[in-house]
Amino acid sequence: MLPGEDRTFGAGLFVDMVPRSCWFTNVRSCVSQQDWERLRRMVTVRAGQRCEVCGAAPDRAAGGRLEQLSLS
Repeated sequence: MLPGEDRTFGAGLFVDMVPRSCWFTNVRSCVSQQDWERLRRMVTVRAGQRCEVCGAAPDRAAGGRLEQLSLS
C-alpha cells in the first residue's frame, strides 16, 4: 500500500480525495520517468496484471495494455 492510500472504501474501485492543488494534473507528469516506471510496475504487479474493478486482463495477442481496454 502506498502512503495515504485507503483501500478499505469501495468494492474494487478505490477512491482517494485529491487536493485542489493537484486538480488537472497527474502523477506521471510530476515525477521522473524512473519513479513513474517503478510506481507503475509496483501497482500493476499488486493488481495481479488485471483491472482491479472488473478483473479484465490485457489482450497480449492484440498488443494491448490494460489501461487501453474499454468497457463495451
